[in-house]
Amino acid sequence: MDPLATLPDDLIFMEILVRLPVKCLARCKFVSPNWRARIEGADFVSHHRKRSSASRPSILVIPRKHGIEDEEEFSDDISFYRLGPGQAPDTFEDEAELMLQKAYPPEAEGITNVIYPMHCDGLVAIATGTDQVFLCNPATKEFVELPLGTPDVDIHRMRPPSAAIGFDQWKNQYVVARYFYRRRCYKKPSGKLDYDIGHEVFTLGNNSCSWEATADPPHAIGDTPPVCTRDAIYWGCDGMEDPRPSSLMRFSLRYRTFDLVPCPPRFAYNSGIEHLADLGGKLCHVNLATSKTAFDVWQLADDGTLWLPRCRIDSEVVLVR
Repeated sequence: MDPLATLPDDLIFMEILVRLPVKCLARCKFVSPNWRARIEGADFVSHHRKRSSASRPSILVIPRKHGIEDEEEFSDDISFYRLGPGQAPDTFEDEAELMLQKAYPPEAEGITNVIYPMHCDGLVAIATGTDQVFLCNPATKEFVELPLGTPDVDIHRMRPPSAAIGFDQWKNQYVVARYFYRRRCYKKPSGKLDYDIGHEVFTLGNNSCSWEATADPPHAIGDTPPVCTRDAIYWGCDGMEDPRPSSLMRFSLRYRTFDLVPCPPRFAYNSGIEHLADLGGKLCHVNLATSKTAFDVWQLADDGTLWLPRCRIDSEVVLVR
């Protein structure tokens, strides 16, 4: 008799199998169709990811060529490395663990050198210099090309990134979101931005083969990297829009609609270096304090109406310790 047959499924999966490394889980999926469905389910993946993150913090590194001459060039491969605590980013090729390397066949175009990766629960959505979006799970070595979405008329875009990934807890599904421009130009002689922008989502795990249109964003989207919290994806507005909006755009994963929330203190549009982050399911922003060695962390209130100070990080104090 199978000793596991007498144990409840929840105990088997959420207390025993959830502790196994990904390589072992890949073999466990062949036990039965039920085991495969449970291991690939969003609940199990989420629990396994949280346990793994707590026990082994690391950074995912995707090295690419990045220069003016490389903006529209293609590479025939892409690599994913795990960088552990204490390992220097500039020596990752010698110290980091190679998780996945994907090579393209000679007849394929490949992937642009310039990429804009975003992550959620170990899944990585990769927007490229074209309309193409890729999805990768480095832990399971899965790398897929999503169907092409609506074409972006601004083919020479310099607005990273154009895609984000989040988890819709109401439908228990992961969602990739992207924006695109139907029209984007500057009026002469005023130089004002003239645009028509759209937005769409691709839902994972429901046998979908196409993107679904959502409500259009209320403003143009700029360089600020998007962030996904437990209920929404936040996009930064484009500072070239006139008049410049003093807000962020919040895309609801539940309702597939947009609303506006205020920008954090001293927020810089189109800088490309703004640090929005999800900390414990809350939207946070990091910026320089009055001292050049200290950073203030602000948190958006639950009602989305104002930003509250969360903490201050002083790098000099950290170094002394």
